[in-house]
Amino acid sequence: MIRYILIEKDSPDPDSKITSTTVDERSPGPAELEEAEVLYTQGTELYSSGNQTKGIPLIKHALEINPEHFKALKILAVYYDWGGDYERAAGYIERAKRIAEKRNELDDYTACAATEAKVLHNWDLAIKLYKDYLQVNPEKATTHIQIGYILSRYKGDNKGALEQYGLFFKLDPENKSTMHAVAHNYAGTAWLYSGEFEKAIAAHTRYSEFFPNSPDPVSSLAGAYLFAGNYDEAYRLYTSLLHLDAPPFTVYEGIGKICSETGRLRESNEHYQRYLGSVTFRGQKVNGHLNVARNYLIQKDMVSFDRIMNEIDVIYPEAARACWLRGVRYITLENDIKRARAEFGRLTELMEKPFVFEETSRHEHLRGLILLAEGRMIGALEALKEAARKSPRDFFFFGREHARVLLKSGMPDEAITECLNLSDYNPNDPQMLMMLCKAYSQNGDMVSAKEYYDRTLEVLAEADEDFVPLMEFKKEFENLKSI
Repeated sequence: MIRYILIEKDSPDPDSKITSTTVDERSPGPAELEEAEVLYTQGTELYSSGNQTKGIPLIKHALEINPEHFKALKILAVYYDWGGDYERAAGYIERAKRIAEKRNELDDYTACAATEAKVLHNWDLAIKLYKDYLQVNPEKATTHIQIGYILSRYKGDNKGALEQYGLFFKLDPENKSTMHAVAHNYAGTAWLYSGEFEKAIAAHTRYSEFFPNSPDPVSSLAGAYLFAGNYDEAYRLYTSLLHLDAPPFTVYEGIGKICSETGRLRESNEHYQRYLGSVTFRGQKVNGHLNVARNYLIQKDMVSFDRIMNEIDVIYPEAARACWLRGVRYITLENDIKRARAEFGRLTELMEKPFVFEETSRHEHLRGLILLAEGRMIGALEALKEAARKSPRDFFFFGREHARVLLKSGMPDEAITECLNLSDYNPNDPQMLMMLCKAYSQNGDMVSAKEYYDRTLEVLAEADEDFVPLMEFKKEFENLKSI
């Protein structure tokens, strides 16, 4: 058997591209195969505990020892897919698929083909492959978990996802697959984005019972409280994990988001920097930089914003979200339609490439903002509404943007309705509370306006003194009172 060892560029970045392969005619012996298995197990355990920087190299080392380590190839594909490096994920899953085909392993081959479809963002094909597999192997309960995850995460079909998780539990009531914990975790997320907060907490709590000493269930619970606007409880849960030697990267990101939403941008950026120091994959590094850039955009600090965006260009020149955020900056702060349209055009081109994530919601959002600046109100509102409809995870943000434009367009009643609908998910979002205050004041209902003004100040009680949105909001409300 020919042994292939991946040789990578001399670089401290474990995400560096594969540049060549060398051939070693010697097959790994029993001791080497055992060593590879130990390294694989250690690597996946470290990754699962939140330590990417140590876990990934161990899995890669296992693969160097045993290039046909199927599980290592498949899990690296999954990890790189999660990390936003889809081209590299495709390379790993293609190798795994060839091994499964050579061994005539139908289960493994189907799993690889479905993973490949996910990497290529062909969600419908991935679901079809799994369902076709179930036609032949209806007893394979865990396949329903895979289908449910795709439906919820990428299609926004949380009801369909929950039905799939229910089928899994029905087929495997005694947890012979040992996948009950995963299913409860995924179900909790689906309940959360369905607006069923109590059911989400119950599912995540059930998940934590399987791993009482693991940080991941705590992080999942914290994320649920964050989405629902219970910032204090989310902060308490996340910070309870900071004593660990290597807290999951989601902890730093979650604290960063809490602080950003509540106006504590300095603390937010500190935790985003810690997040950047704990992630390995290119897509996650871009995500962390974008979070910092958005904080600078909130503060209208364009010098710092441009610096961070330039760093993103170095990490990944084809980051679609960077085009979107630059376009938002040009249109909202400078009303520079020409430059915003240039970013929109580049975003459109990037979305046509096979390994660039299809940012449909951000594409529609930026299009709506451009149409608004051009005075094309009906088209702008339609595009912004479509952005919210097409987003499985960020619909709250895009729905709030739709409400903001409704208010700006002189439709306070419609803006109030939109915000109150969103409040079913998060009743404490400061930007939404500010909009409700402004909308009620436009309608002349100063009693309700004052109520939302006070609630805004309560949520932003610990905001930085120079938090620009709060400073502008206070000034605007004082002007309204004088009128």
